[in-house]
Amino acid sequence: HGVLHSFPTRRSSDLESFQKLAAAIAEAEKVLADEQASVSEMKGQTVGINEAVTGLVKASDPAEDELKTLVENALKEENNGVYTQNSWNSFQAAIASAQKVLTDENATDTDKEKQKELLTRAREALVLADRQSQLFEGWPQIYPGTYSAGVRLVNATTDQDSMGNPAMNQTGTVRVSPQGEMTLELDFHSLQFAGMTGYLYQLKKVDMSTVEYNQYGYPDKYQAADAQILEEYTDTYDLFNDPSSEYYDQKTQGGWYPQKLSFPIQPGDNMDYVEVYVPVMESIGEGQGTKVARLSIDWENLKQETGIERDNSALDALLAQVAGMSLEGIPEEYKNALHTAYLTAQDVRGDMNASQAEIDAQTAALQSAVDAAGTQAPVEPAPTVDKTALSQALAQAREQAAQTSVYTEESIAALNGVITEAQKVYDDVNAQQADVNEQVSALNAAIQALVEQPGDDQPEQPGDDQPEQPGDDQPEQPGDDQPEQPGDDKPAVTKPAAPSSVKAASAACNKIKITWSAVKGADGYEVYQYNSGTKKYSRVATVTKTSYTRTGLKTGTKYTYKVRAYKNADKEKLYSSYSKAASAKPALSKAAGVKAKNSKGKKAAVSWKKVSGASGYEVYRSTKKKAGFKKITTIKKNGTVKYTNKKLKKGKTYYYKIKAYRTVNGKKVYASFSNTAKVKIKK
Repeated sequence: HGVLHSFPTRRSSDLESFQKLAAAIAEAEKVLADEQASVSEMKGQTVGINEAVTGLVKASDPAEDELKTLVENALKEENNGVYTQNSWNSFQAAIASAQKVLTDENATDTDKEKQKELLTRAREALVLADRQSQLFEGWPQIYPGTYSAGVRLVNATTDQDSMGNPAMNQTGTVRVSPQGEMTLELDFHSLQFAGMTGYLYQLKKVDMSTVEYNQYGYPDKYQAADAQILEEYTDTYDLFNDPSSEYYDQKTQGGWYPQKLSFPIQPGDNMDYVEVYVPVMESIGEGQGTKVARLSIDWENLKQETGIERDNSALDALLAQVAGMSLEGIPEEYKNALHTAYLTAQDVRGDMNASQAEIDAQTAALQSAVDAAGTQAPVEPAPTVDKTALSQALAQAREQAAQTSVYTEESIAALNGVITEAQKVYDDVNAQQADVNEQVSALNAAIQALVEQPGDDQPEQPGDDQPEQPGDDQPEQPGDDQPEQPGDDKPAVTKPAAPSSVKAASAACNKIKITWSAVKGADGYEVYQYNSGTKKYSRVATVTKTSYTRTGLKTGTKYTYKVRAYKNADKEKLYSSYSKAASAKPALSKAAGVKAKNSKGKKAAVSWKKVSGASGYEVYRSTKKKAGFKKITTIKKNGTVKYTNKKLKKGKTYYYKIKAYRTVNGKKVYASFSNTAKVKIKK
């Protein structure tokens, strides 16, 4: 009787073997109902039922069979360095997740379908470790996007700079389309020639296949095409393009001077000829304004600035969702599949050369990992981070940084440094609102700190006559040899005294605050920063207060400043002598709030407060309070402010210190050590 109530269900067995079992059961039930049946007959029926059960053939399960086939094929694959480690780990984790479902007797067809999807998508999302661009033969590093490259106009027959080179910014922009079209953009500004200010009016790119040379090796016959004008100086009239001027150059036709030009190039184009026309040079003699020069492009140091345009919104939303998920209760195999898919998606999201197809593949793979985790993974809403203001600030900053003819090269370089850091935060899907707000403030401050290039009516910059070293005697003041003459009916106005008590100190990882004592009668102050490249000081700010904070600086780099006061007098400024020099280095703040607590399992939980601007942290440990500290781990994320130290000895006391660091040009610049945290291991 017990045997009759323990046979398998029809769902788990095929029809033929199940029918045999059913027949055996029916025969046994007859014997069971027969009161005259002997014990021997009953035992015979029991044996018959058991044999029928043993002969049952498991029913076919299409979903399971397909999943098994996928797993078997996946296990045959090898990496051998073809794929990135993170994406390969994700594929292996998907295999393990599928294997767990195959061994789960309670797994439903839906569970199996989800694992099929996960394994398929993980395979499609494998990332090549040594991916190369196919746009240009011999140039595997050039992808669609924008690049910066050093450029220079060189004399047609010598290695000296062309006379037109001072009118061109020395960094050009190379733009590459997804179709493999490449253009070079050049920016131009005014130049000084023979005591006059002038501009380049025209640039033509020479077809090198048409060049014919004279007996001196100079190209005197060729075909050339005009560069495309992208931007013009629409508010600039001078002696040469103003039709009412006696020096009016007919070739300008009263047109504007170009500010930005563009023309097509190919990778490796270098020292090709261009023809330039500069009216101010033409003014000294007919034919002198037209020059043939060679355009040098520094391909060796080509730097990618942006990548291919793509839509990251779906992947960003999914990454934020996963970051906010609770993984409690999820089997380890499913959790690992989700974690490794998340890491791979982050890698591809951060690659500016990843295509839209690759972004979409990561989105599908990560979504399948989320689905495979099922309802066991309740999703907590991720905190919303609004990057609208940062996007607007970046756009404004880039617009200002492009005005190379308006602002000094140094102040634009400082702004570009801030733009780079801000872009990193904008691209970081894990960025916090505080990080975003900090970058908006930094961009606005860097824009405010832009320094206009000196005009003809501006005072001479310190060090124009001779290189001035930081700490040298105070430079001669503009106008010292031509003291102002007092008017007949006005008392003479005296120059203000030089600012005193000038101090410079770090205000943040990228800021220095300069302070000084107020000067009696001064209307304002000018702050100058020393440039080690030019060996001169350049004005970086004009303020009315007795302090100024310089932003956009490099952590750990020494900067030197001087200050001078001025008075406004009869439409001109009277300047004081320069102050003594003051120097400082922008520095990270040391980690604060360091704590260490004993947790179960002979562990120490170490925590600290986030350091603004830090790239990461190093954790040091010792068994002595004031000596013997050794680094035990490095944390590479600014927002990770805790670490659990395991396998400690019960009854022993440990001391911990934290050292924050910031990565500058590939090198770590450290803050001071934090205070020491102490913990005794009791459990």
